[in-house]
Amino acid sequence: MQFLIAMLAVFFFSEIALALPSVADQSPIYLAARRAIALTESSGNVCIKNKVSSASGKYQFMRGWNGFFIRNAGRSWTSVVPSCKASKLVKSRMEKYQDHLFDTYYNLQAGPFIAKARRNGWTDLELLALYHRQGEAGAWKYLRTGKDYANGKWGNTHVKVHIARVLKNMRVDLIARR
Repeated sequence: MQFLIAMLAVFFFSEIALALPSVADQSPIYLAARRAIALTESSGNVCIKNKVSSASGKYQFMRGWNGFFIRNAGRSWTSVVPSCKASKLVKSRMEKYQDHLFDTYYNLQAGPFIAKARRNGWTDLELLALYHRQGEAGAWKYLRTGKDYANGKWGNTHVKVHIARVLKNMRVDLIARR
């Protein structure tokens, strides 16, 4: 019976067509989407740093986001990425800050983009993955042209591969929590 339930869940969530909330909240759907981004970006590692760019932490934000986070949340992104040698307590505290900063980013950047870009068969989760990977200008360009400016740069795979990984991580998360 559990196998049948798991198979139905896989079928039901195969497209992850669930609507994300307009603002970050504690709903299972939002938290699963946030975890799917973190798993795709860094396997959820709060202290990891990209070897070829300034991307770091659980969500792999680049240093260029520091100003946004300082203005809107009072902390820079780089201030909440601990050393991998830090204690578990420090890493846990920094993870909470990283989650809070992601929520700020979602509320002010990604969420409004998703609301504007909903169309033509794109799910909210696909749009979140696209926006997070490409930024706003790159996401709009991709939606218009299908061209991925970052493919092969900074260790990036094609955006389609990135989106597929986020969808897979969301499916796994939702099934595991059933």
